[in-house]
Amino acid sequence: MMAFRKHFFFHVYQKASRALILCSLCFLAAGPLLSRPAWPESPDHAAALAQEVTRPSLPEFPYGKGEHSGVTHFLRNNGVFWSVLSEQTHPDKRDTEGDLVVLEDGTLLVAWCDFYTEAWQDDSPARISARRSRDGGRTWGPVEVLQKNPGKNVMSVSLLRASTGTVLFSFLCKKGPDGTLLYVRRSTDGGNTFGEPIPVSEGHPARMANNDRLLELRDPDGKYGDHGRVVLACRDYPERAGVMVYSDDDGLTWQAGKNVPVVPEWGSQNFNEVGIVELYGDKVGAADGRLWMYGRTTMGFHAQAWSSDRGLSWSTPEPMCLKGPCSPLTGERIPDTPYTKAKGWNGDILFTFPNHDFSAYPRHYFYTARTPLDAAVSTDGANTWARVRTIEEDPRVQYGYTSLTFLDEPDTGMRVLLTTHVQPIPTAYQRPHVLKFLSIPLQWFYEPTPEPRRGLDFANEEKHVLWDEGPTFKATKDKTS
Repeated sequence: MMAFRKHFFFHVYQKASRALILCSLCFLAAGPLLSRPAWPESPDHAAALAQEVTRPSLPEFPYGKGEHSGVTHFLRNNGVFWSVLSEQTHPDKRDTEGDLVVLEDGTLLVAWCDFYTEAWQDDSPARISARRSRDGGRTWGPVEVLQKNPGKNVMSVSLLRASTGTVLFSFLCKKGPDGTLLYVRRSTDGGNTFGEPIPVSEGHPARMANNDRLLELRDPDGKYGDHGRVVLACRDYPERAGVMVYSDDDGLTWQAGKNVPVVPEWGSQNFNEVGIVELYGDKVGAADGRLWMYGRTTMGFHAQAWSSDRGLSWSTPEPMCLKGPCSPLTGERIPDTPYTKAKGWNGDILFTFPNHDFSAYPRHYFYTARTPLDAAVSTDGANTWARVRTIEEDPRVQYGYTSLTFLDEPDTGMRVLLTTHVQPIPTAYQRPHVLKFLSIPLQWFYEPTPEPRRGLDFANEEKHVLWDEGPTFKATKDKTS
């Protein structure tokens, strides 16, 4: 028995030694190859961490003194101010997918997906949290829970104040009491309270929607008979095919149009996380009443489709001229106000997107390439784009799930209220996930684009203002909230 053991262990030792020698030889032979990046064609921004960053607008994250909520930072010279809305209760805290609505009394209501435990993955426990501001976003009140978590989680919030005065609040509930469904809650008291959830996607358990996807059709000339129709841009799994879900009774009942045709050669993401913009007005290319749908792909470009029957059916998706990674996008029509009409900006489309250049790379499916966060303007109904400006440009984070809201103000004429998820790339461990709010004068998006294109200089702060906050929430390991 002892001889067997000796023979056995000697045999194992001999094989292990041979394997070790073979691995060493392979390593030496492959030395020149191993010294290169694992994916030399990859535009992954993790490589940027090894490079010296010399841009003066990139101070240590998160841009000056904004690591925590409770303070608003006012930048010098350009009228921009910003703050962090979420609370960093632990290093991996995730807050994402926000939206904002201007209530009838001028109060701003912002809501977002709050992953309240120490887990941050998409299916981790989450609720919809909110804050309110009564001074145009210069200060914010305490966090409140707008929607508790009755299932696995709730996320993908959209807010809309309809022309009827009703405030609509949509969200996705995963594995709740009725399965995985989209819901809408209605407020008839100016956004102070919301009614019971109304199913939007009943019979379609694989239908989902992004944040900031509720839209009210205006049909100002009455050509189509759908003035006041509320639409929600959705996608159906497994194909991720876009579809418009709509309500003609102020959000009480919902029905759906036809799915957008699938483009098989675009792969698993197809034409995903879509949004819709209504085209109307006197701008060339925007006066035909079409609806424009935009979405993400894995092909290195963003894509679009068109509807000539007000969203009941759609054209086959086609590439946009704007390039970028597989990433959520947001577009909004600039509203008709005396200020925007005087400037000639009403009816233009403002579009935010990660503008990463993939022209030199054959691989395109890299989430860490969601930087810089750029904006572009179309004056002809999304046919062409110009005035590309960089909002943020930090290569060590990724930007996504932005929302856009317009606010009339006497001093600037109109402001763009933007929320965005700022997430560290995997190797930037010291960076927290945050939900960031920016208030930018609309004028800024029309100013000449500097060359080379640069983002806002967050280090050039003129002043900051502290909020007077009430009680705040802390992270919990509970399954529900």
